[in-house]
Amino acid sequence: SECTSPDKEGKDAGKMIETKEDTVEGAASGEAAADLPSLVDGFSTKLDANIVFCDEDNINTDGIYAGKYTYQDGMTPEQMGEVAMDNYDPSFNQEYKNGDILVAGFNFGTGLVVLS
Repeated sequence: SECTSPDKEGKDAGKMIETKEDTVEGAASGEAAADLPSLVDGFSTKLDANIVFCDEDNINTDGIYAGKYTYQDGMTPEQMGEVAMDNYDPSFNQEYKNGDILVAGFNFGTGLVVLS
C-alpha cells in the first residue's frame, strides 16, 4: 500500500475537488445552503492545498506513528513529522509538502476492530 499525491492520481483528485468547490460556491450563493452546516464567522470557504490520498481502510495508530517513537520526549514536531506514516509507507515523507491535506479510507486512526 502507498499514499499517492494528485500528481499520480490527478484525475480522481480533480473530480473530488471540483465537486467540493461547487458545493461551497453553491452554498455561498444560497443554493442548497440547508444541506450544509453554517461556518463560523471568519472561517475560510476555500482551501488552497494539495491532497495526498491514502487509499487504504483501517490504518491504525501504529501505521500513522510507530510505537518506537511514542515516548521519545526529545523529538521536535518537525522530527515527529519526518517519521509519520513510516510503518504504513516509508516513502510517505517524499509524497507530501507542508500544508497538504491527507485523505484516507474508512476507519483511519482506529484500524480494524474485531468484536467477538
